[in-house]
Amino acid sequence: MPVTAWNFNHPEKIVLQELLLVKADLHRAKQCIQLCLGPPYLASHAGLFAMAVNTQALISYMRCFGGGKRKGLKREIYTSRPELLEIHDKMKKLRDQHIAHSAGPHEHLNLVVAAESPHSAAVGIGVYTFFLAADNPKSLREFLRLVNFAEKYVSAEVTRIGNAMAKDLIGPKATWKKALQSFYEQINSEQLYSPRKTVPPESVTGRSIADEH
Repeated sequence: MPVTAWNFNHPEKIVLQELLLVKADLHRAKQCIQLCLGPPYLASHAGLFAMAVNTQALISYMRCFGGGKRKGLKREIYTSRPELLEIHDKMKKLRDQHIAHSAGPHEHLNLVVAAESPHSAAVGIGVYTFFLAADNPKSLREFLRLVNFAEKYVSAEVTRIGNAMAKDLIGPKATWKKALQSFYEQINSEQLYSPRKTVPPESVTGRSIADEH
């Protein structure tokens, strides 16, 4: 009988799903920061692109600590690392005051005039403007340290919960890593994502898909 993908029930299923979504956000944030850092340092060569990538990094990271339909991380994961907690709060402030709102010092504009002296008649009017596209390399490296720590924390939680789930569903020798490998050896992406395929209403809750318990 061919192997197919089935939905299942498990007390930790939602927790693990949400952790995997958080882990994906952290991975996106890390990729964006690494792209900004270069070489070359992106903000010096492609300001608009750097702004987009830096914004995505910050939003992806802060999503991990937000509310909504999934449970997020708490800033207390950095309690043992006060230097990282400080960076986290700095990143949140940057998101709140610059990315989400125009309330911080990261954007300003000033009209100036060209004149021989403060008392002379103006001969021209100019615009001086500043808008932070991406942090400097030092700050980006600090941000990367923050994301790496959070990603390591989430990965450990995924492994811990995944191992317990694999043992419950497959057997005492199963692990999260082996369960994933076994699944993708038997189910290809076309089977998993095909729009023609419907997931049966029955749910797997243990080692036998015939018995719900």
